[in-house]
Order: sequence, then C-alpha cells, then structure tokens
Amino acid sequence: MTAVYDSICCSYAESRRADPRIVSEILTLLNFPRGVCLADIGAGTGNYSRALADPAEVKDGLSRLQLDIDTGAWDEHHGHLRQQETFDAGYLFVSCRCPRKP
Repeated sequence: MTAVYDSICCSYAESRRADPRIVSEILTLLNFPRGVCLADIGAGTGNYSRALADPAEVKDGLSRLQLDIDTGAWDEHHGHLRQQETFDAGYLFVSCRCPRKP
C-alpha cells in the first residue's frame, strides 16, 4: 500500500487542478459577496480554495506576512510556537516519499 501511495502522491497536486467549470458553478450557486472569508474544511490539495481566492488578496496577504517575518513582528507574536515540540492546528498531514527533481 505504501509503495502505491508514494507513487501516486508525488504528482497528485500537479495533476489535480481545479476545473474552471466547477469553480464557476460554485461561485454562481453560493453567490458570495466579494471579499467574503471562507474556511476550507475539506481535504486534498486545496486546489479549489486557491481557484476561488482573489489573487490580489493572496498577494497582499503574503506581502504582509513577509514584512512581519522580515521585521520580526511574526516572531514577536508567534515565535513561541517554534519552541513547542508539537503543535495541533487541527490538521492531519499525510506525507509520502517523492524522489527529488534534478
């Protein structure tokens, strides 16, 4: 089982892309207001979450995170998390062994 999973998981995220037709249907059916915050409680690659996210908002959020990391603000507020032996964020991570790409 492990060998089969390891062979599948290495390309899973690249081969499982959000279908634009489904993304469009989700947006139409849910009729969310622009800028709404959603929690993705599903499992998998998160490809639909990324497809539904506003790229400008993602870019802004990552820029703010980078600034917090560069200035030490993140460590000031959350650095204690690095010292914990374990951290339960409510996620289950499954890992696999993928060969390194050259």
